[in-house]
Amino acid sequence: MKPYKKPHLKLSLRQKFNTTRALGITAVIMIIIGGVLFYKFGYIEDTLADKIDIKQTKNIRGAGNMIHFKHQNDVIQVPHHSSLNLRDSFTIETWFLPLGFGNNFFNDPVVGKHSSGQGWEIRAGGSDRELGFMITLPNNGCRFNHCELKSPHPLQKNIWTHVAVTYEHESSTNTSFVKLYHNGILVNEGIYTGKVSMSSIDFTIGKNTEWGNRSFNGYIDDVRYWSSVRTEAEIQQNMT
Repeated sequence: MKPYKKPHLKLSLRQKFNTTRALGITAVIMIIIGGVLFYKFGYIEDTLADKIDIKQTKNIRGAGNMIHFKHQNDVIQVPHHSSLNLRDSFTIETWFLPLGFGNNFFNDPVVGKHSSGQGWEIRAGGSDRELGFMITLPNNGCRFNHCELKSPHPLQKNIWTHVAVTYEHESSTNTSFVKLYHNGILVNEGIYTGKVSMSSIDFTIGKNTEWGNRSFNGYIDDVRYWSSVRTEAEIQQNMT
């Protein structure tokens, strides 16, 4: 893997299970928080814990390549920390492979930090098989203050897709700039007034824990959360 910025906060992994079913986890997860929050998943087939909790202690490194989110309660949760609420600039990116889609776009969350009226979320699915990004920006005429950017290209089952989103707030004009990249190509962008309204909810992968029926069905790999705006060239470089 390519080197990343030196983290200012490191985490270690612990497992916290909400059910008693056998899990047989055979993987470790690399996590770095700082300039980037980076997960490198180990492969888990039909054995994902209902909840993987993260404690702030030390860095973990390991091998592997993806996690299968198969059951509705499958989720990776990083407990809320102020360092995760990046309001001036950030980039969020990941690879995912959908195995199925829900009936509505908002029912297929890939990764996010979103609660009612706050935060952001990458979504991939719905009956129209859409890829998009929701971000909470009040006073922009968006429904429930949830402003959405969507890719014009529909998703396909069993196909790996890369998605990246950049966010930047310009304080001098109180303007937010959001860009959506689909497989490394800029496909949509928006300009909004004000700054993102962030949430105190956990950072989640594979499910929105605020609504029990919103979960991703498929594989997710290589989630990266940067505290800076990545260029299109940098996004494409990280895809390889």
